Parts: sequence; structure tokens; C-alpha cells
Amino acid sequence: MKGIATVVSRDTEKQSSNSDNSIGAQSNIVFHCSTHSLVSESTPTTPPLDPKFAALKEITQEDLETHDEDSENPWLLINGYICDVTEYRFEHPGGEGILSEHAGSDASEAFGNVGHTDFAKKKMENLAVGRLKGYKPKDETEDASSSDSSVLKFVLIPIVLLLVAYFVNQYVKSLGN
Repeated sequence: MKGIATVVSRDTEKQSSNSDNSIGAQSNIVFHCSTHSLVSESTPTTPPLDPKFAALKEITQEDLETHDEDSENPWLLINGYICDVTEYRFEHPGGEGILSEHAGSDASEAFGNVGHTDFAKKKMENLAVGRLKGYKPKDETEDASSSDSSVLKFVLIPIVLLLVAYFVNQYVKSLGN
């Protein structure tokens, strides 16, 4: 960045002596500076870990699996977070059963499909006792594909079923005439 600022200040000094083109030259310099800084900065290929997430203790898949529905302290894996739901399972609005069903395993898809609120997501983070060893956050393309399949499941299938029911109803009515 220091090198860019030096170049800009030299170009500005040269152009400021020519009063006819100083405004146009300055805007070209700003544009050049912006373009140069965008090119020189590298973009990470994977999103950085949230500092709170990175600070959590790493827990192995095998250790997670020992905290299944038969355990006294069940754990869930949700988007890399390993959450101890021992106390919360009795308060969970969806009931204890759904948490027990996924205890000791990856509940990320089930958690995402329900459409939890920001409050619920924050609650989940507060229940975290660790993070899965080797977990890599999903990139945006994976999220887009999973949301596409959710649209397919929850919108298109009911529409098709309604259309089939309508045409079956019309067919049955036509037989009655």
C-alpha cells in the first residue's frame, strides 16, 4: 500500500501543474489506485474460521459418537459445532425426541431444514463444547445447492401432489356423469 500511495502522490503533483486537466487526471488516478489495490489483494479460497469457533477444543468423531442417545450427556454436531444438549433437551421447543434421535451424530442438515431463528442459532453456539476435528466450513456453492433441494422438496412436490389430486378429482367427477 505504501508504494501505491507514493505513485499516486507523484502523479498528482505532475498533473496539478496543468490546471486544465487536473480534475480529470485526479479521477483517473483514483480509479487507477482502486483498480491496483483490488488486483494486489488476494482473496482467500476458503472462508476464515470464526474466532470463537477456532478457539473451541477439537473433538474427534469417535468421541462425538460416544455421546449418543444412550449417553447421559448427549452431543450433537451442527455445522462443525459439537453441542452438549444434556440440559437443553428438556427445554427444546421441538421436544426431547428430535435431539435424542440425532445424538452422537451430525444433525446439521436437520437443523438447517427446520429454519431456526437467529436466537436458536445463537443458543446452539452457546451450547458448544467443542468443534469437530478436521471440520471445514462449507462454501457458498454447497449452501446454494442444499437450498435448491429444499425448494424442490418443500415447494414443488406439494404443488405436483395438489395438481394430481385435482385431476383425479376431475376424473372421478366425469365418471359420475
